Amino acid sequence: SPHFLYNTLNTIIALSYRDAEKTRKALNNLSIYFRGKLELHLRKGLIPLERELDMVIAYLEIEQMRYEEKLRVEYNIEEGLFAMIPPLTLQPLVENAVRHGIKPKEGGGKIKLSAKREAEDQIGIIIEDDGIGMTPEKRKELLDENCERLGFKNVIKKIRILKGASFELESGSNEGTSIKIIIPEVKDYESYYSG
Repeated sequence: SPHFLYNTLNTIIALSYRDAEKTRKALNNLSIYFRGKLELHLRKGLIPLERELDMVIAYLEIEQMRYEEKLRVEYNIEEGLFAMIPPLTLQPLVENAVRHGIKPKEGGGKIKLSAKREAEDQIGIIIEDDGIGMTPEKRKELLDENCERLGFKNVIKKIRILKGASFELESGSNEGTSIKIIIPEVKDYESYYSG
């Protein structure tokens, strides 16, 4: 979004006066993030999980630079995972965790991003935050197929098109939020779509 770009560029400009190495890293993350966004507009279909994770990590590093100690991030990503995923499946969920979970919490908080083999031919991805959480009513609203929040609704639709995929959302007021997605691991270019 223009707002995200404006804030990020201003942060990088301020950083450039203090730390050249961090400025280069921030610009590299911004480049990875926008390259991923541009590719998504040019491509149809699925992308490698690794590419989606690269974009999510670049996004989180940019947000850490902006929010400093208010946002802590922990990664637990197993190597050698191969799966195909609809573009912009994970990034909107991580963005929601930052915006709606951590940002409004006094003192900030932590986001954990995990990706690992759950069982044979299955990969589990968990996005967890210790932010402000949500009420049972809000959780139910988000999971409702008639949800007004287009970004969230689109993510659930994208996951449902994958054969063998599932989506779980756990949250409570002042208890943080945990989203678990199971997707099939693939060894070749089989059909990934359900149907």
